[in-house]
Amino acid sequence: PSDNLWGHNIEGAAAEMAVAKHLGVYWSGNVGNFDADDVGPYQVRANCSRRYDAMTLRPWDKDHKPYVSVLCFLPEFIICGWILCRDGKREDWIVAGTPGRPPLYSVPRAKLLPMAQLPAAPATEYSRKSAPPAGSAAPVPATRRPSASAADLVQGWLL
Repeated sequence: PSDNLWGHNIEGAAAEMAVAKHLGVYWSGNVGNFDADDVGPYQVRANCSRRYDAMTLRPWDKDHKPYVSVLCFLPEFIICGWILCRDGKREDWIVAGTPGRPPLYSVPRAKLLPMAQLPAAPATEYSRKSAPPAGSAAPVPATRRPSASAADLVQGWLL
């Protein structure tokens, strides 16, 4: 249901962790900070719906950022692909939003790019295996595992 903010926040954070694990990028946990990136330089869109598999973009989303689409089925996730936000804001993809909210863009899953084509994170991002010690400002180069397809399945990683 649309009023289940706790569940949506938990699944959204878990989807971010799944993408971070898949890419080998440190997840900062910036939940609730809408100015921060979700995983390295990427934005993550979690879809908890069992009816729709399109990725949602909002008019105020960052046009220059890549957005990664994740279908959430805790504890399993399907990383569907990605799109540069400005490419996902097409007039023919505008749909009515939740009552009281502005219309949104509904990017069809078939129009997402494969994860193998996602631009690599810059070397200034922290790798997942080498998070910086508390108070440290020294970055550790990021690594990224290649993806075999646009629908990579990440499962069984939650403790």
